[in-house]
Order: sequence, then structure tokens, then C-alpha cells
Amino acid sequence: MSGAFGSEKLRQTHLNLVHRTRSRLQGLTKPKTWVLSQEDVWHLLKVYTKMSGKELLAINRLFSFIGTGRCLPCRYFKGEHVAQETPVVQLALLELLQKEGHEIHEVVVFATDIAREKNGELLINEFQEKEVKTPYKLIPVVGSVTGDNIWDLFETVYNEIQTGDTIYFDITHGFRSFPLAVLPMLHYSRELKKIDVGGIYYGNFEAGSTIEGVIHAPLDELTDVLSFLEWTYGINTFLKTGSAEVISRLVNEEKKTNPLVSNCNTKVANSMQKFNRALETCRGISFQENAEELKAIVREAAQDTTGYHKLLKNLFNELDEKMAVFTSDKVMDPFYAVKWCIDHGLTQQAYTLLNEHVITALCLLLNENCEDKNTRQIVSRAIHIISNKDTRDSYEPSSEREGEIIKRTRALLGPHPEVISCLNTLKTYRNDLNHAEHVDSPAPSQRFEIKIREIVVTLEPYFRYIQSTQKA
Repeated sequence: MSGAFGSEKLRQTHLNLVHRTRSRLQGLTKPKTWVLSQEDVWHLLKVYTKMSGKELLAINRLFSFIGTGRCLPCRYFKGEHVAQETPVVQLALLELLQKEGHEIHEVVVFATDIAREKNGELLINEFQEKEVKTPYKLIPVVGSVTGDNIWDLFETVYNEIQTGDTIYFDITHGFRSFPLAVLPMLHYSRELKKIDVGGIYYGNFEAGSTIEGVIHAPLDELTDVLSFLEWTYGINTFLKTGSAEVISRLVNEEKKTNPLVSNCNTKVANSMQKFNRALETCRGISFQENAEELKAIVREAAQDTTGYHKLLKNLFNELDEKMAVFTSDKVMDPFYAVKWCIDHGLTQQAYTLLNEHVITALCLLLNENCEDKNTRQIVSRAIHIISNKDTRDSYEPSSEREGEIIKRTRALLGPHPEVISCLNTLKTYRNDLNHAEHVDSPAPSQRFEIKIREIVVTLEPYFRYIQSTQKA
């Protein structure tokens, strides 16, 4: 038993069906009215393999451009593998990939009209003379990439990519602007069509040398260029939203090629994600442990010159600055957590965390146990009574202790009407969010971020005052 399906015959049956699908199968003969798209058949294949308990074989496809220049015979090499002599780099790359264990199921070559006229026949003849069994096809594309037609090229290439494909892309030939357009296409396809990028390659003919009368040239792998683009996206996502999911995915992918380095990267990426998830889920207590862990890992990583991805290391200084405000201070750390949420688009979390932290801060100022549930309920009730003019003077405490806490809270907040008004606004907007607009006077969505920023500015001096009382 061998192959992903357990037998070569079954595997070949699967591949034949896929190839027919890839050739734009539009219908079946019985019944004639039953028309299936490529996506439909691909989905049926997935269902079949799931029901049969077999592993679905990934479809590896080699994409390339042909140019208008003269193609000279050459033996391309990659690592220890050397391809047979050919003027067609696509054929050399196909051979080298197969030698490395990457089976290519289809070759797709994009060509302008002029390129096809000059070199299309050469490519076809080489594939036929070398008896290449891998299916191939030529797809016409626009003559150049300009502001007017770049979307035509994008659409042509994108439409050839199928969901779940593994794409190998050769950028040796074609207009110089074509490779520049390839990178965002692949990045876009990874997000929407969930493809894998097997590699990006360039036949570096200019770097070749003559050995026994035959030109030998390196076939360079440029996949890291796409990696750079994705790391940029991941880091930008983290800085804007606090989410390290993209960085975590990139780190996990890196494990396949460099497990030793990736262990360090995994450690910091997981810590970044744990901290942000703590705030996403309003972990108003445990987030401080996550913050301290992340600070320690980032500072350790900043001193390591080899253990971390270079692009990730460039993030450490900025991340260290962002985390520096967290000092295990029980008054200001939760306040800075609120500001982190605001700055990273977690508006609802900011309201919830701030509402709870106001109660915590008042408990500390009253010298009450801020972790006692009953005490927190009394303080919360006190804030509501004091900030609501309808109940300010009419509320009857249910116990002597409740009355005492309300009295002391009134004494603390009474001289600060701006704080009382601010707390009332905080509770109103927080209720509006947490009750999903099912309130008497719901606010428009754009008001929530504006208001929370105003509230934070008003309350910050008050928190700093409470902080000073705890240090005394």
C-alpha cells in the first residue's frame, strides 16, 4: 500500500478526475442538465475522501510567464540537484521540483501575444520532445502591467488559482513589472482561496558559468520575499488590533523549515496572543500575569541576536515601549489595559474593564476588599445611587454596612461632580453595548469610541490620585 490513497490505482483515478476538473469540466453526460463547476467537483472530492477515510491529495501547480527574449540552452541547478539542459526554464524547474520530492500536477504558463508568438512554440516543442507527462497549458495575458490593465492581469492569474492549491511560481521571464504584481496576488489568494505557496523561483541565467561547454546557472528561491510581505502584514495587524494570530500562523509555518529558531518565535508569539486574548475576553485580573510574562519574554528576546526571526525582532523595541506602562500596579495597570483596548479597537472590552476597575479603585480608596463580591456589589450600587439624581436622596440601604459604604463613597465623590457625571456616562454606554442596543436611548455606533476616550481623559487624574494613596 502506498500513496495518499493507499493504492497507486486509486491515487491515479483521483488525479485524472482532478485534471478533468481543472480543464473546466462543465457538465456530466447523465443527466445532461446536471452542470458542475470546478469548485463543485473539488468539493465532491473532499466529501468522497472524508467518507472513505482517505487523505485528500493536495494539488500542486506550477505557474510561470514566458518572455520575448531569446532563450538559450542551460543546465539550471538548485542545491545538489541539476536539471537536464534546456532553453525552457519551466521545464528545468519542473524537473528540479520533482527531484526534491514536489510532484507537480499541472503547469500553467501565462504569455502575452508577442511572447507566445516568439517563444510559445519553443516551450511546447520542449515539453513534447522531453515527453513531459505533466499537463500544461498557455494562458493569454495583457501585454504590460499599467494602471489601466493591472486588474486584468490580476484577474487572469487569480482565476487560474483554485481553492486549496499549492502554487509554485516561476518569475524568470515576462515583463519586469509582472513579478512585482505576483507577490500581492499570492498574498491575496492565501487569504481568500486558502492556498499554500510552495515557492517563488527565478532562473538566474546571468549568474551562470560555462562548464564543459554548457552553461550552468542557479535557480534561486525567492519565497522569503513573500514571507517579508506577510510578516509586514502580521506585524501591522498586531500593532493596529493587538491580535498576533497572523504572526502565530507565520511562526507555525516556519517550524517546517527551521524548528530550532521557530521555538523562540513560538514562545513570543504565543505570549503576545495570550495577552491580547486576555483583554479580548475581559480578564481584568489575570491579564496582569500575561502582561508581565510578555514583557519578560520580549526583553529576553531583544538580547538574543540569533534566536528570533529578523522581522519579528524589529517589533520588539516598539512592543517593549508599549508594554513598559504595565508595572504590576493594581491601580494603573487595569487603567492602561483599558487604554490598550481603545487603541486596538476593543471598544466594548474597554467599557467593561473600565466599569469594573472603577469599582476596584473605589474599594481600594475605601480600604475595602476589592475581591469580595458582596462589597463590589455595594460599591457599584453606591456609584449608581450617587450618579443618579432620582435615587440620590431617596435610596434606603438594606443594611448598616451598605449604608456606611454609600455614605463614605458619597463623601469621596461629592467634591468631584465631573467624575460623577463621567461615571454615569460610563455606565449608560456600557449598558447600551452589553445589552445590544436594547435600551431606552441607544447611541449611534460612532459615539462609543469618542465617549470612552473622553471618559478616560477625565478619570486618569482620579486614578493617579488613588494610586498615590496606595503607595503612601
